[in-house]
Amino acid sequence: MENVKNYSSKSNHGLAVEMEKKSKVSQVEETEFVEASGRPSQVSFHIENMHCGSCVSRIEGALETVPTIVSYSVDLKGQRVDVDYQMDIGSLSLIQTAIESTGHKILEIFSK
Repeated sequence: MENVKNYSSKSNHGLAVEMEKKSKVSQVEETEFVEASGRPSQVSFHIENMHCGSCVSRIEGALETVPTIVSYSVDLKGQRVDVDYQMDIGSLSLIQTAIESTGHKILEIFSK
């Protein structure tokens, strides 16, 4: 699993192993929750001034930091970002904040 952090401090090795186990369990439980709770919520954002590949890369990088996102697509030509996310585990405001942290303004939000 990609998001599992490996801790190498000798002074708290036992704690590090326990934290690693909990991290793996959390990811499994989260994955099961996504599947058990049905389809994720879907939302689209119309983005102002998204005009190049660098803009797309910055937005994608910001979206990668939001743990509740199941999938996303960034459409440069349409200046649109489509996101599938787990509403029960997170909030729409986290996604909005991530996008706006790239310096882009959200003009409109469409719920699917």
